[in-house]
Amino acid sequence: MLRDPGDEMVLEAAASGRADALVTFNKRDFADAGSAFGIEVLSPQQALRRTMK
Repeated sequence: MLRDPGDEMVLEAAASGRADALVTFNKRDFADAGSAFGIEVLSPQQALRRTMK
């Protein structure tokens, strides 16, 4: 599902932990996979903006 096999464990951890969001500098590679698991993929900047609201 992901281009980089090393990213699989990150997605698996997020999915098994029932994460609402995944914060990564690599949004492009996780976008489709995140939506398949109902996990929003955010950049660190986007995540920080949300916490500052």
